[in-house]
Amino acid sequence: MQQTEKVPLHFALENLKSQGIATTEAFHQSGDDAVQAVVRGESDFGTANASTVFAAVRKGVPIKAVMTAYRPAYLLVAPASVADPGGLGGKRVGLQSKISSTTLYTNLALKDFPAAKPQLLIIPGSANRVQAMIAGQLDASVVQFSDWLTLRKKAPGQFHVIYDVAERNPDIIDSVIFTTSQTADSAPEYVKKFLAAVQTEYASTYRDAGKLAASIASTVPKTDPAAAKELAEESLKAKIWPADGGFSPVAVKATLDALRTSGILDAGSLPDADQCCRADLLTAGIGG
Repeated sequence: MQQTEKVPLHFALENLKSQGIATTEAFHQSGDDAVQAVVRGESDFGTANASTVFAAVRKGVPIKAVMTAYRPAYLLVAPASVADPGGLGGKRVGLQSKISSTTLYTNLALKDFPAAKPQLLIIPGSANRVQAMIAGQLDASVVQFSDWLTLRKKAPGQFHVIYDVAERNPDIIDSVIFTTSQTADSAPEYVKKFLAAVQTEYASTYRDAGKLAASIASTVPKTDPAAAKELAEESLKAKIWPADGGFSPVAVKATLDALRTSGILDAGSLPDADQCCRADLLTAGIGG
């Protein structure tokens, strides 16, 4: 299913198609499934959470991250009575899974509040966690922008944002675009052309918010024009699509450091930057 975060990537593929390059999109249930599809040769490129890709590289899976797919499009929301993450002690906080973006961002939010010990509950699906909050079965959770809009609409005034992930962590990469190590080594011009098309589309989102909103409304299921406008505004404010590709050594290091310090992956489960990433292809592709 199409997501707001992947809308510019979708149109980058459409632009390549208009140039006579055959493109198709495949949606997978998990990042691990996307990794396996690329390794098996079913897809040339994939997107997945950075933790999934980096952990796979450390295990010996022959893939390389080549670009930032998008930055965090998540917010930690809690009852209006909770002023900051320090107030989550004893509260029921929902997570996607033990190793996930929600766990990483929850841990980062709690980093400065070591005395706060919430009750962590695994509830897959951002929309499901929002429904649990509305039903009083959950107190707080890291949720996607679209689900925050739903929560505000269905439970007005009951919840608020206590931690804006992108605002507090401007260098962290949420998801990456990756390919096989063989493709990166043997077909660099192909990779560079693809990345240049993606980067061009990312940069264009900031020039026309109305076009982005219309694109979200036309491609993301169950998203009306009003919601699409809000999603476009939230996404552009958070700068989730880096206009320069967002794959600098600073960003890669910040992401690896966050994964290490958050505790969701131990140091031995993470590769070095040169093992997991090929930033040179993006730089060459966009003429940097």
